[in-house]
Amino acid sequence: MGSGNVSGVVVALMVTLLVVSLGTGYLTYRIYSNEPKTVTVTTTVTTPSVTEVTKTYTHIVIRNETVVTPVTLTETKVVINNVTSTVVTTIPVTQTVIQTATETVTQPVTVTQTVTHIKNTVMYGGETFLNLLRNANKSIYIRTSVDRYVLDVIRAVGEAKARGVEVRFLAFIPGRSYVVGNPNGERDAIQLIIDMGLANSTYLEDTLWPSAFAVIDNRYLVFSADSSLSPSEPIAIIRDPPQKLIEEFSSKLSDDYLKTWYRPLMRYLEQENLLQYFNIPSS
Repeated sequence: MGSGNVSGVVVALMVTLLVVSLGTGYLTYRIYSNEPKTVTVTTTVTTPSVTEVTKTYTHIVIRNETVVTPVTLTETKVVINNVTSTVVTTIPVTQTVIQTATETVTQPVTVTQTVTHIKNTVMYGGETFLNLLRNANKSIYIRTSVDRYVLDVIRAVGEAKARGVEVRFLAFIPGRSYVVGNPNGERDAIQLIIDMGLANSTYLEDTLWPSAFAVIDNRYLVFSADSSLSPSEPIAIIRDPPQKLIEEFSSKLSDDYLKTWYRPLMRYLEQENLLQYFNIPSS
């Protein structure tokens, strides 16, 4: 047998074996090709109305969404008789896509600020002090030296007492010689106290240089840099100080304290033989 005949027999045998192994089926080749899909996410942010301080910030939002991406399925079929056919089929495939969106948000921010301070501290507030006395409606506790510089103060206190305000007056008078020798000073001031109906509310203090202060309506605390609450002197007025401070100063002019430690003005004039210098209304 020649070599050509042998080759032909071998080829025929291979084809026979192939047919036997495959039978009458198909050889199938599948090629998957994914087409990219661009997903656009548009986020609309509504800016609220801003009435105070505003704050703008940016943050990233990640969303997971399920989308349908088309997938092309290509099938190539080869039949035994060497005839090849190709079938292209598009099938839907569901997959999860992670999307990232950036949002810019503007929102109102409330700023809370706590400020602690003493309100309405007035230096050299002589006229303000007189106005407080004239407008007092509850109480006036006052401690001051008595001379020609406080005549306006005495008038304001007397007018307050006449309209029903509680008055406690602690007066500092330098001494008998001052009263006798100063008809236009201490003597005029004492006479005005009597004329304004303040004699029974006034007590005498023998301290040489007392500190002058007043508590008005349990709300205003008044200080002087001198022993006198003269409107011409430097005066500090504190509105609504701590209540404990009000109570501390008021206690120095409580009714019991005055009666225990100080002489009533009329008793002082009597004991010092000074009644002759004043016009005393008959009781």
